[in-house]
Amino acid sequence: MQKSIVDKVVGHLDRQSKASQYVDDPVLWAKEYLGVTLWSKQREIAYSVRDNKSTAVKASHSVGKSFLAAILIAWWIDVHPIGEAFFFTTAPSSNQVSVVLGRELRKLLSLSKKRFEDGLIDHPLPGHFVSPNEWKLDNGTVLGMGRKPPDHTTDDAVQGIHERYVLAVGDEANGLTREMIDALGNITTNDFSRRLIIGNPTNPASHFGHIYKQELENWERFTINAFDSPNFTDEKHEMPKDALEKLVGPSWVEERRIEWGENDPRWKSRVLGEFAYDLGDTFITDTEVVHGMDTEIVLSEDSRPVLGVDVSRYGEDKSTIYSCRDGQLRYVDSWSKASTIESANRVHRAALETGAVEVRVDGIGLGGGVIDQILTLCGDLYTVVDMNSSHASPDPKQWHNARAFWWSNFKDKLFQGQIDLDPQDDNLLDELIVPRYEYANTGGLLIESKKDMKKRGVGSPDYADAAIYAATDLWIDDSDQYVKTGTVVSAPIVDDFGWDTVLAW
Repeated sequence: MQKSIVDKVVGHLDRQSKASQYVDDPVLWAKEYLGVTLWSKQREIAYSVRDNKSTAVKASHSVGKSFLAAILIAWWIDVHPIGEAFFFTTAPSSNQVSVVLGRELRKLLSLSKKRFEDGLIDHPLPGHFVSPNEWKLDNGTVLGMGRKPPDHTTDDAVQGIHERYVLAVGDEANGLTREMIDALGNITTNDFSRRLIIGNPTNPASHFGHIYKQELENWERFTINAFDSPNFTDEKHEMPKDALEKLVGPSWVEERRIEWGENDPRWKSRVLGEFAYDLGDTFITDTEVVHGMDTEIVLSEDSRPVLGVDVSRYGEDKSTIYSCRDGQLRYVDSWSKASTIESANRVHRAALETGAVEVRVDGIGLGGGVIDQILTLCGDLYTVVDMNSSHASPDPKQWHNARAFWWSNFKDKLFQGQIDLDPQDDNLLDELIVPRYEYANTGGLLIESKKDMKKRGVGSPDYADAAIYAATDLWIDDSDQYVKTGTVVSAPIVDDFGWDTVLAW
């Protein structure tokens, strides 16, 4: 009996000692409590959150930054007294809040419960998640929450948070305004609270970019390059295999080198983890893309999609198909190094599988041959539209050519909440903010051509062009004009008055 009491006291003292260690060592906590090994950059950032008021992390693709944020939130709640600790997470869109941090935290909660059931730890993480992205105890006590900024400018979402230990996390910080990042600071003013912002450095004009460019002294700043990943270093021998499989590796980097080139802003941000401060005047902004990601369109039952097709042949550029149905824009397919016949067959198959009512194909150059082949296949199943970007626009004083009109129309629809973008479609989201714009001598808007983009070492926006073909409005000169199924309708048509009018742009 006496031995049993002594064992209990020793066990209690041991747990107290461990708890004290875990407060000061999130890396040890992750290893012993969750069985998770953090790699070197993750360890540096974890210790910065422990030691510094504000930590900023800009990082390349797939280096575990959001996973680390979830680990730190779980650590924060576990090592601080219940009722005195709180976390708040935010991101530019509600999808980013729930899909990224919400998903990762739920996994960690389940993991802790399984490890407890297996006898590996003496307690699981408390409580459970409820919609929308709130972590609560059974008695209703809220341990933390994830919220999108109400209008991307105010700090209303963080009002009323006054706990002693607050951890505020801004994910996808590239899309957060200065006001929102400052609001995260306003709820972490005491000595016991911390602020962490993380993201891919895709928009140098953002406040996230300003923090790095101005080297603000109140921030501890970190950069994670893809080449820092253990898959590129000897550290791979120290990491579990399943962890390495989730991190960026040589094959992905080499694919991006071939597809984008090393002067492309996407290479700088997604691979090197650097802001492309020389990005220039891009036509579609990161804010507009975020708005599209946060737009959710409910499909009508009887609607049919329009497909947009950007065509390439035997090069590194990709032929790409996007579908737009009621404004919901989604990736369908992509391929490279195919003949016009192979590409036409692939487009026709996609049209049949999606039930497309219309297929819009880039008809310049190689696309013309693809259109000819599609016309032999489509019958009366769908309409084929030749998207000739060099045609005149409805008003050349506003838009220099058809390409400028399409991009401008798409930008307007994004702003008006008429385009629903997939938050997981990184290829499209990245490409939309790459093309620059200027104005022609006549005053009309000009969107940078693929040829000019390649001259400055930027990869072709194959995904973006296909998506815009699918989603843009076609300007119809005569709304009563009937277009027969299978007709190529972007060629000039001579009307009864002898004028050359263009039916669709």
